[in-house]
Amino acid sequence: FFTRQNDTDIQESLQKPLLILSNKYTMEWSDGPTNHIPLDTLREILKFLTPRYHIVYNRFKDARLEDKLEAKIEKNGGVGPYGDKEMIKRFFPSVVLFEELSQNLETDDVNLLMFSLSATAEKFISVQGGNSVVASFFGGTNVIHCVRGPEINYHSDHGGDFSYYHRFSNATIEVAKDAMTFCNAVKQHAALSKEDLESLHQYCR
Repeated sequence: FFTRQNDTDIQESLQKPLLILSNKYTMEWSDGPTNHIPLDTLREILKFLTPRYHIVYNRFKDARLEDKLEAKIEKNGGVGPYGDKEMIKRFFPSVVLFEELSQNLETDDVNLLMFSLSATAEKFISVQGGNSVVASFFGGTNVIHCVRGPEINYHSDHGGDFSYYHRFSNATIEVAKDAMTFCNAVKQHAALSKEDLESLHQYCR
């Protein structure tokens, strides 16, 4: 349904490759936010990525799509400040926020827009949960940050759910549990040249 074969006009209009960065910040297992990208790590990877990629940042919030738990959390004051979008707007103005792209769209069209963008990209960064599944549907590379979740099982010979995500689209999947490993994995997979690889030591400190 979504394919890169007819995306030549879009690709030619982009001076840099497209990368989809999906994140979240919500209550998990009654422990508060767990699997989000730490703010300092997010800033480090964006310093590396923005000169090399067009980036769409997806931490989409829409009251129409909230489930009962999310609505209850918001009603009780939310999960506390994160500051990711404020940081992005201040320091990385070239990054496009997906919620701004999808303003005024019907809910079904929001998904269509995300799938259309993803069909044009070959690099994905995501976190544990549904967005890591979607980011595995379009081939390319998906680096997943997972601190905790049923998808990863170190005690099984077969691993957890992440062990078969590559089958969705023949994507390359890498899962990182801690922020430093995640940061380095993102940069190794996003490097576009030998010089990029040689400069990795400047980041993820």
